[in-house]
Amino acid sequence: DNLKQYLKQYYPDSKCDMCNAFISLTSNILNKNGKAGLVTQNSWIYLDSFIDFRREILSNSSIKSIIELGSNAFYDLSGEKANIALLTFEKSNYENDNFIKLISLKNLPQQKYEQLLNTKSNIENYTRRVSQYEILNTESVQFDMFSSKGLRDILKNSSTYGEYAIPMQGTSTGNAKSLIDFYWRHIGDSDWVPVSKGGGYSRWQGLNYYCVK
Repeated sequence: DNLKQYLKQYYPDSKCDMCNAFISLTSNILNKNGKAGLVTQNSWIYLDSFIDFRREILSNSSIKSIIELGSNAFYDLSGEKANIALLTFEKSNYENDNFIKLISLKNLPQQKYEQLLNTKSNIENYTRRVSQYEILNTESVQFDMFSSKGLRDILKNSSTYGEYAIPMQGTSTGNAKSLIDFYWRHIGDSDWVPVSKGGGYSRWQGLNYYCVK
């Protein structure tokens, strides 16, 4: 609880994640024009809950590169909860012409991106350079690791789905515990009808185990 209050008081934009708080701390203690390289989780790059944190970092630093390694960055640490990104930045006011190198290697085998990082051969094939000013002035302040500028412009200027239809959730009971059950418990009961919930692999037939009231 003390740690939670401390983060809330001193790191309000990154209080929900210790990794982000550490990035903020590093930025705060750097001397002017000092440089830092950090191994971080990649959640701060994408999640909407970290918009204010991204804005803080982009406003107070010149980011040099972000290299996304994904869940296979370490031999003894794996799983989707350990998605790794390497961050390098400088403690200085960014210039409008500062371009960030965004490199995504997360879909490559570990040996492949080790080779790329060690030799730097062909790494440009996985590299995009994006204006820091452009990122900072987008609504979501998000690092887009994949889309080209042309695609981003199309998405920005195109009509939204909501202009043509009302987005809605698909079929839902709102109370699955009470209204969905195994079909063999209600054989002969006309109030219950078969329903397919989907699920994992089934060799011989669909996953037709359920019924809905």
